[in-house]
Amino acid sequence: ALGADDGAIDWIPALHDVHRMPVTPVEPAHSPGSPAFVFFSRAPGALGGMHVVSHAAMANAVDWSIRQFQFTPEDRLLLSAPSTWGPSVQDLLSALASGAVVRLATEGEVVDGGRLLRLIDQEPVTIWASAPSYLARLVRGAVARKPSAPSRLRLFLLGGEPLPSQLIEGLRSQFPAAGVVELGTSAHLPLWLNASRVGESAASYPAAVSPTRLLQNTEFLVLDPEGQPCPIGVPGRLAVRGTGLPWPTQPAASAEPDSGLVPGGGGCLTGDLARWCPDGTLELLGRADARVQRGSLMVDIDMLEAVFGAHPGVDECAVVTCPDEGGGVRLVAYVVPKSVADPAEWRQYLAIHLPAWMLPDEFHPVSELPLDLEGRIDRVALGEAAQSGILPASEEPRRKAA
Repeated sequence: ALGADDGAIDWIPALHDVHRMPVTPVEPAHSPGSPAFVFFSRAPGALGGMHVVSHAAMANAVDWSIRQFQFTPEDRLLLSAPSTWGPSVQDLLSALASGAVVRLATEGEVVDGGRLLRLIDQEPVTIWASAPSYLARLVRGAVARKPSAPSRLRLFLLGGEPLPSQLIEGLRSQFPAAGVVELGTSAHLPLWLNASRVGESAASYPAAVSPTRLLQNTEFLVLDPEGQPCPIGVPGRLAVRGTGLPWPTQPAASAEPDSGLVPGGGGCLTGDLARWCPDGTLELLGRADARVQRGSLMVDIDMLEAVFGAHPGVDECAVVTCPDEGGGVRLVAYVVPKSVADPAEWRQYLAIHLPAWMLPDEFHPVSELPLDLEGRIDRVALGEAAQSGILPASEEPRRKAA
């Protein structure tokens, strides 16, 4: 109120009148259930590849990440994955909410990965977040590091696909003081669902996740084909439900196999196989689509790749399937050798560690495996190549505009 003679604001009468002013509730612009962002993926889903993440779901995921990774204002996160990928948004917001600095890699730095590795020595980066395959390629191609000062890097956040054992060895060699966290997600749920610290030697297969490492406010279920809970120790399809999920878990009377919905009840299938252990840990058994039927026998492609990736002469490998002329399934392995390619020796090595029906039918040495825009192995492109015989060029992972 302008009550003073000199035109200055006289606050006293205004304060006296406050209690007589009408109270008008202010409607919030957004509710906890309002969309925070929309994520699109190539994977089929109940929403046709579109996934809506609410403010409540993102707030829950951010709070979980801050607790799991112990973000502080002293941290500096180097983010090379696209900012339009759901888990990357979670990493980005978690760091900012804790007061940390986020360093977004430029497109030029992502394409020239060696520059990203040098940033670890040139800038006070404390946390690295990317897909495992992209980082594995950088570590494999990097020359011996000669930092002028000890690196401040304390943590690698890697997820979206299995961790190659060769990558773990490379990180232990070049960054011995940094921890490695393997993160799990789902094609139908664009958030991190679990986190596990990788041991001193290599990532374990199958991976066992402590209940304290599972996304909070979320129920994890292991279900049989009818949607009923599996007994302890019995493998089944992993599903999740609860307030921490990105989209409602409304009941579905019937659900398509690839819809992501739990048949007959609320929840979402993650696409993984798992089983509960007697000690309460959740053992992750790999992707459901990585189990391939060959006649009456089952092939676990995740296990095959884990064993093959431990070969001392193999830098990177991926196995895909394609139909054969007799209506069966053919296993095709694409391999990045460390030096000389020797398919006969590879087959002999695998025959020592795996049953005969799990051995690849074909071995194709390549200089590198194609990556998708998130920096993961592009299995769709490899599957097409297995049928056409033409290996496509790798999509250089880059940060797409939101």
